[in-house]
Amino acid sequence: MADSTFKSKCPACGTGLTITASDKLVGKLVKCPACGVASPYGKFKRLIPKKVDDHTQVTLQQYKYVVRLHDEVTGKSYDVPKGKHLVGRMTYQEPPKADIPIVTGDRGFSRAHFNLEIMDGRDGLNHAYISNANNKNVTKINGALLPGTDVVSLRNGDIISAAQTTLRFEMKRVFDESPKVDTGEDPFGTRI
Repeated sequence: MADSTFKSKCPACGTGLTITASDKLVGKLVKCPACGVASPYGKFKRLIPKKVDDHTQVTLQQYKYVVRLHDEVTGKSYDVPKGKHLVGRMTYQEPPKADIPIVTGDRGFSRAHFNLEIMDGRDGLNHAYISNANNKNVTKINGALLPGTDVVSLRNGDIISAAQTTLRFEMKRVFDESPKVDTGEDPFGTRI
């Protein structure tokens, strides 16, 4: 048998251990460094990792969504966090009407033009919805009129037109490179 390692627990105290598998240990006593009890090598059973039924949940935790509105004329991008937001023309009122104010001189783009909602779906993916914000100005999605009270789903690359302002909706799933905390501890305990 070639030397390799496996995860096990001490038969006496239950401490998680990383065991070096070796022909030299067969029939010998192995002392647990945590409790000091010597147990026959054969009592250290390989731990088989529990199967995860829903692989999607595990995979999606490694990703995050970046959501933006990109002004096709100025080239400026506006980040859109999760939640419900009012998007409109930037004004210098205190406070501005819109939570996502778009810098534009276009007077046809209302100070409160449309609502944008980014939410987690039951499928583990982000979803985006747009609706008019009770104004008299027209909003179009990919050239189609957004009716007054309708809520419409948005997809990455959709074009939102409001008067002379054109915004491209961007929602991309990217690898989450957030720093992971490394405690330096072996999650299975001590190595033998």
